[in-house]
Amino acid sequence: MLLLLLACSGPVLDPGGPVIDLHTHCFSEDCSADSVEASLGGELQVAALAIEHYAISAELGDPMPEELPPVLGSNDLYLSVAQSSQAVHFFASLDCLHDTPASDPEWTERCLEDADAWIASGAVGFKDHAGKSWDATGFDMALWVGGYNRLAGWCEVSEDDPTPNRSCQAQASARMPLDQPEWRAMLKGLVEDRAVPVVTHAVPWRDADTQCGRDGTQGPCFDQAADALVDFADWAQGNLSEPARRRIVVAHLGFLDDDPRLISVLDAGLSVDLTQTSLMERGCELRSLVAAYPEQVVLGTDVDLGLSCLPRHYEAWMWFLLGDADVAKRFPDTCRGTLHPIGAALGVPGVCGVDLPEGADALVLRENALSLLGL
Repeated sequence: MLLLLLACSGPVLDPGGPVIDLHTHCFSEDCSADSVEASLGGELQVAALAIEHYAISAELGDPMPEELPPVLGSNDLYLSVAQSSQAVHFFASLDCLHDTPASDPEWTERCLEDADAWIASGAVGFKDHAGKSWDATGFDMALWVGGYNRLAGWCEVSEDDPTPNRSCQAQASARMPLDQPEWRAMLKGLVEDRAVPVVTHAVPWRDADTQCGRDGTQGPCFDQAADALVDFADWAQGNLSEPARRRIVVAHLGFLDDDPRLISVLDAGLSVDLTQTSLMERGCELRSLVAAYPEQVVLGTDVDLGLSCLPRHYEAWMWFLLGDADVAKRFPDTCRGTLHPIGAALGVPGVCGVDLPEGADALVLRENALSLLGL
């Protein structure tokens, strides 16, 4: 089976079967069964991650910016598309993440009730924003950790504060979700007891300029969230089985920045999806990551289904993963503009001085995701 649509120019790279993108989104103006099938061309499967946890802003009485795609009811939208397309797997957002304060003693129970209802409806996994505390758009509602703390009552913010989420999460009294016993119990209920994957936005971008509180301290959100993730991974190693730990997929994690805290998360057995455009310029460095953690690396792009740029974007991603080792290639008109990915040649043994397990390319492109989805 060929990966790329015939309309795409450039080399056709065949990974030996359908590619599964474990991190895409699906907004109303682009998201219909017809547009999805047209953009995927029957060659790809994707996990569409719902974003209804952003409805926490509506629960708090904050305005919902018109510039953002609608989030209220996004679970239903994504489910509808998944039911209409054999190429789409639906990951729900738990209702408890926006409509129940985390300080509620029944929060974990409510979350797992939500999970059971969505699984019965067709969800194959879940999406959270456990470390989402910065966003390039500048929208305050994107600082989800702040909203989580506001709803729980773990901070005090004035009614006329123009950026209440930012102000809340910066206070020393604020808490990181992954530190909370109730959050950990909820994740265990999902990945262990129900054996479904969770894609977690557990850290913000490295260049986040925001501050976060944690355990009575204040510091850069990246450091606070990364430390919370490391502590959570340590807990997971002692409390979750190996298959359950692999079902926790950390999004946007910059492993190739050589941060020992982040590598320790992989050492603890959690997985990572490659949703970071900067990684596309690392070439042979990616081979070292895949060689060390071949069953924990999955493909993710964080792009939107139905967009006309999607085929070209996937072409660039395939060069990044399968193209000639350490060779850059220019791809204009992708969903992130012009990209210059450097090939990692995951399908070729013995290059870059890094040997890979046989079939490592198939693991990253397809088999790890199939395992996570229980397919």
